[in-house]
Amino acid sequence: YWDGREKTDIPREYPRLWEQREKDLYSFRYPGGESFADLEARAVPLLRSLAVKGGRWLIVSHAGVFRVMLRNLFGIPFPETFRYDPEYGGVLLFEKEGETFMARGLDGLRIAWRGPA
Repeated sequence: YWDGREKTDIPREYPRLWEQREKDLYSFRYPGGESFADLEARAVPLLRSLAVKGGRWLIVSHAGVFRVMLRNLFGIPFPETFRYDPEYGGVLLFEKEGETFMARGLDGLRIAWRGPA
């Protein structure tokens, strides 16, 4: 819906939608798209099943899935997930050893969290 548009043009072209998005980014659903809440409901069952198994996994995805992983598996509040911005085409390694989750990126990103999934 907004693909290919400059981010600075969207608030001017779609002021009501942009206002809704700004009020609640997590629950905002783009026209014809899904919200972060929708994405989380769709992706988390798989992520949790992998977390229970432990070991290493390779997930090819976009930053939205990365954000819901941080929120759900690491307990990071949603707004703070934007502090961790994976590179486009970047590689992230997620591991679970015992009760510790680790996320490491080739760009130097490192996150650790200890606790139940």
